[in-house]
Amino acid sequence: MNNKQVLLCATLLLLSAVITNAAAQEPEGPAAAGNRVRSNSEDSESNASCISVASFETPEDLYQRGLGLIDENPGRARIVLARAGELGHAESLYELGQMFYYGEGGERDFARARAYFTRAGELGHAESLCRLGGMYCNGEGVDPDPFEALNHFWQASQRGHLEATNQVAQILYHGRAGYRNLEGARVYAQAAAERDHTGAQALLSAMLYNGEGGGVDLAGATFYARAAAAKGSDDAIGFLVMLESEE
Repeated sequence: MNNKQVLLCATLLLLSAVITNAAAQEPEGPAAAGNRVRSNSEDSESNASCISVASFETPEDLYQRGLGLIDENPGRARIVLARAGELGHAESLYELGQMFYYGEGGERDFARARAYFTRAGELGHAESLCRLGGMYCNGEGVDPDPFEALNHFWQASQRGHLEATNQVAQILYHGRAGYRNLEGARVYAQAAAERDHTGAQALLSAMLYNGEGGGVDLAGATFYARAAAAKGSDDAIGFLVMLESEE
């Protein structure tokens, strides 16, 4: 007998047992049916507070409800967001990290903030990865660690986070992780500058002018200096004055 035949025989035997059991049961009388209905109703009422979470609200529903509670009842917001986070909702984990970071609904707790940012980051949440980079950079709840900062900024950058891309450029350019990488800094500065990041535009302008990490590009240096200066960058304004005096 082959596998398909064995599976067919097992299925038929199971179906036969179900039919036999169903036939052996007596029909439920009105009294029994009424008791069952009342019992189910009582169970539903006693578990009403749980049903809205477990049965009807999706993680996104919980997230939206939690957001709405932050101002009026931050303690309750933490509970609702934590439930969504348990279900793998990255944005809820990020919001919890923010609440603990800023002390909403209780005291500031950098350790718990970092834990929630880490869990959200593991789910690919770019903003959480960037926040972790900042915490390692500034030594918030941890010893300052430029290597970990660079690692988290880089991960966030790979997910399209603009500020993280700029931070990678700045760290590589200034050698904050113990070494300078001008070619890498120029690549990331260019990527962020093209997306209109003011700090990256100011940095790239200077790099293009000095030929750092690549060739000299005076036209590009002027273009990005003007772009950053128009948004109020003091560095870019001063640099632009110098550039225009040389024309």
